[in-house]
Amino acid sequence: MRLPAKITNLIPMLGVDDVERSRKFYVAALGFKCLNEMEWEGRLSWCLLTPDPDWTCEPSARGEIMLTAVEPSCLKGDPRPGRKGLYFYFYPDNVVALHKSLKSRGYTVSDLRVTFYQMKEFEMEDPDGYQLWFGQETNEQPTLHTDEP
Repeated sequence: MRLPAKITNLIPMLGVDDVERSRKFYVAALGFKCLNEMEWEGRLSWCLLTPDPDWTCEPSARGEIMLTAVEPSCLKGDPRPGRKGLYFYFYPDNVVALHKSLKSRGYTVSDLRVTFYQMKEFEMEDPDGYQLWFGQETNEQPTLHTDEP
């Protein structure tokens, strides 16, 4: 089936409890920049973030994310359980340096590991419980788990 219009971009929009707190996290922890924001009733209610506003590539290749306030009146149940199954995978150009930087600044990150699919990676949670994974291709041998021989 051919659609009458083509999808030209996809930007994840994360429903968060406090847009200002989450914006500060993505800016401080990961170096994102705010491209646009909106307030509602005197409170930051939405923002568009990008890892690098000076990129010359197409917007869909920049890795933008939107943060939006989630009001309890808009929800049917607690959204947090669903956040545990949602992962955002970032591709830094130096995963070891990023891991070291986040850890030294007091962020809770997992240990670095090498996977069977040849990625050196680690993960962390953002303030709203979203799972953030970071990986870089490697030729290193996979990390053995402590319970492996």
